[in-house]
Amino acid sequence: MKAIFIDHMGTIVQENNEYANAVIARAHKNSDAPSLQEAARAWFRIYDNLIEGANGENYRGAYDISMETFEIFNEKYNLKDDFIQLCEMLEKSWVYAPAFPDTVEFFEKCPFPIYIISNNE
Repeated sequence: MKAIFIDHMGTIVQENNEYANAVIARAHKNSDAPSLQEAARAWFRIYDNLIEGANGENYRGAYDISMETFEIFNEKYNLKDDFIQLCEMLEKSWVYAPAFPDTVEFFEKCPFPIYIISNNE
């Protein structure tokens, strides 16, 4: 082994963070989603489905996928909000998400170069 390639979001930093939670709360508040939990489940279900096919020749960045996620969420839950602002809020999640507690220790102890992979712009 010569190097470690590791995913950014959900692997070394926490997806469930104050920035992402604020976006979901706002989407719930400004939509017909029956509960905050349903809004979160629906948003991540849509996002995860879109991101699965967004690699290789079909690569798309997280911003574009998030925008489409809000558009699809809107079709089901009548989201009345500024999708660009919501995506800009999500960008904070990608940049400022807290690291998992064991991330620093792993980086310090890893004897190989570490390359972080992400589709977060």
